[in-house]
Amino acid sequence: MGTRWSLAIAGGPPDPRPLVQAVLGAVVSESSLWADGSEIVRFNRAPAGAEVPLSAGFAEVVAAALAVAEASGGAFDPGLAALSDKWGFGPGGARE
Repeated sequence: MGTRWSLAIAGGPPDPRPLVQAVLGAVVSESSLWADGSEIVRFNRAPAGAEVPLSAGFAEVVAAALAVAEASGGAFDPGLAALSDKWGFGPGGARE
């Protein structure tokens, strides 16, 4: 999602990088706004009220985001994509 990662580990398997890369790949396939086929992109493009199949991992993230929104009295809004895009933090850059 536009970042790099590195790994420093003492002990453990000889080369854990493939496992770490697989987990990060799964996160990207679920949650990347820059990956055209990601779950969040499909979710955001779906018409209101449409049923969108979600992986267990992504469904857990959505449920957690909604719980934080409720617990914060709306101070956290998981639906702030339009505002993030306007400020230039989304994949399309800043918008007028």
